Amino acid sequence: MNQKIVMVSGGFDPLHGGHIALLEAAKKLGDTLVVGLNSDEWLFRKKGKPFMDFSQRLDIMANLKMIDHVVPFDDDDGTANQFIKDCMRVYGPDCHYIFANGGDRNGSNIPEDVSGVCWYSGVGGENKRNSSSNLNRTRRHWGFFDEVLKYTDAKVKVLELEPYKKISYQRHFYRGEFWFILQGECLIKHSVGPSGNYKHFTLTKHDSFSIMPYHWHQVENIGNEPLRILEIQYGSYLEEDDIEREEIMH
Repeated sequence: MNQKIVMVSGGFDPLHGGHIALLEAAKKLGDTLVVGLNSDEWLFRKKGKPFMDFSQRLDIMANLKMIDHVVPFDDDDGTANQFIKDCMRVYGPDCHYIFANGGDRNGSNIPEDVSGVCWYSGVGGENKRNSSSNLNRTRRHWGFFDEVLKYTDAKVKVLELEPYKKISYQRHFYRGEFWFILQGECLIKHSVGPSGNYKHFTLTKHDSFSIMPYHWHQVENIGNEPLRILEIQYGSYLEEDDIEREEIMH
């Protein structure tokens, strides 16, 4: 009987419950489970930074009992084609090859294309639960923000406000902010002095706006599509508790 080689690829940064479900289900599909572990460079290209470096991820994956082999690789073309071809070369032509995709993949969005491979999608569950792409996402009543980069004195976020939603009228004491509108149209309320002495104006795609410490500000999505803002924070303290909020009565 031909040996069944099951292949899975990913960054696994960090490993979570959805990954475990995928790996356990993939192992049941065959005799040998081989995991292609993406490099740190791949993670930089995908999401700007690795949460865990390659050596840490490799150590964790190599100690999971359902995994037989871990193969490091870096897919410049955005696919796992080279990893798959390397596995087929190592195990030989007499094996049966399966590539297992998680719940976020289906027949229409699998980028790999290697002949002689059986493709499985939705392995480990149809839902993309605990996705690592959501680990840096913080949800708010107005939408969410993704933290893209973080340094000691600077932070980069992407904010997305739902249609007709707005953030609270607020100010910060230890940081300034620079906003660049990526999508949509918004109403800005801004005051350099007392909170009640604000001015308001609109910004649209590719407009920008700077907010200094102690300046009151608010953004409201006045369009019927999501509002996306690139936000760059800079200052001596960048945590979320550096904030004072006030209700606007009119």
